[in-house]
Amino acid sequence: MTEADITVAFVTHLYELARDCYDERGRFPALFLRAERDRSFRLRGSAPQPSSHGADLWN
Repeated sequence: MTEADITVAFVTHLYELARDCYDERGRFPALFLRAERDRSFRLRGSAPQPSSHGADLWN
């Protein structure tokens, strides 16, 4: 799809998939975003992290 100049967006909680894509980001244009931890709902560019920080949401 990217070869046809189509923008592709996806969201995942699968760390291994996100990390593999991040490691290969030189092969295709990509922007990796993460929500800030302060629950401001702002996104910033960042490498994938292995934790979704679900425990703090539970508490």
